[in-house]
Amino acid sequence: GVSWTWSLWEEKLNTTPKDKLPVHIVLETGSIAGGVKVVGEIANRLVNRGWEVDIWSVNPRETLTSWFELSHKVKWYSFLRKGTTEDYDQLCSVLEKQPGWKMGTFWRTAYPVTLACAKQGKGLYLCQDVETSYTSQPVAAEMVLKSYTQPIRKITTSRWVEKQLGCEYIGIGIDHFYKVLGNSTRNNQPLAIERRQALKGWSDLMEINRYLS
Repeated sequence: GVSWTWSLWEEKLNTTPKDKLPVHIVLETGSIAGGVKVVGEIANRLVNRGWEVDIWSVNPRETLTSWFELSHKVKWYSFLRKGTTEDYDQLCSVLEKQPGWKMGTFWRTAYPVTLACAKQGKGLYLCQDVETSYTSQPVAAEMVLKSYTQPIRKITTSRWVEKQLGCEYIGIGIDHFYKVLGNSTRNNQPLAIERRQALKGWSDLMEINRYLS
């Protein structure tokens, strides 16, 4: 599983749970993705260290809890009305009244977090990738790049992203690097779970599948 370097996190933020500043994480959706799992791990491990943590989303809690075990200590505030990005308007108007840390986790979440921090709070932007890779639309790509210029602290778990965007690096580690398995035969088990995106190596997976068939 993924683990956060918690002591470094607290050192970077120059704070501790005793400061009683809540952490508000803005997560667009909890759908299955590695980056979303990292956010879930962050939330779980922060509450285990005594932080008050909640997740703000334009989607319901079940988008995450249907596949990830989110701590019951983590509150979830859903602003799902229209099921569109317009729901961020309501989310932002409520979030700006909240004290504490406010963290965006995706380029579209960077904007409401920036606006919500204008009156009070401290803004963070967790950058796990340069997200222009996920769109073919020039206008959307421009908005992605603009999100990295917002006046909130950018942090990342990736050395590559650190170099590309100038983020502050706070690494993650692996609890167990490997596990020696005994000899066994496994039938009818998936070798990979993939999305149909060039970025995710879809064509390579299909080529491997062709050789194995």
